[in-house]
Amino acid sequence: MRELPIYLIDGNSSSSEVLAEFLSLRDIKVICFPTADEFLAAGLAGEPGCIIMDMHMTGLGVEEMQEHLISSNVTMPSIFLVSAIGISAVVRIMKRGAHYLMEKPLDMQLLYDQAREALQSQAGRRTQEIQLEATRRRISRLTGRERTILTLALAGKQNKEIADT
Repeated sequence: MRELPIYLIDGNSSSSEVLAEFLSLRDIKVICFPTADEFLAAGLAGEPGCIIMDMHMTGLGVEEMQEHLISSNVTMPSIFLVSAIGISAVVRIMKRGAHYLMEKPLDMQLLYDQAREALQSQAGRRTQEIQLEATRRRISRLTGRERTILTLALAGKQNKEIADT
């Protein structure tokens, strides 16, 4: 399986470079964007991977970004980097599905661990989606009689009962 990327969204180019280099040295592919708007414009929101985003940025903020992802049915895990944040904002962000919130100054090892965990979770989800789609394709090719038999078997009917239908 190919390595899933981290989409790093940070308007501070110097901190973005440090984070990108740190993760790249640990064999994580990093693609940087200076704003959430530019990330969304690149059309990568539906692609597999993980978002790491600085919470204090100009333009589209974290909560607006989450709303956009939710309304687009995107399930990409997100890690948000914060300097100072109120408890109510933390609760809202976590309820909307943030994978993790990290306070600055960053613990780089913890960031790496959380990024790796998020990517593994995304890879598992992608594998399930691929398997589900393959199952749907196989079921769609069944004849009417085969679908009836499958439905009865899944309902717990005995072979004799299915044969008599």
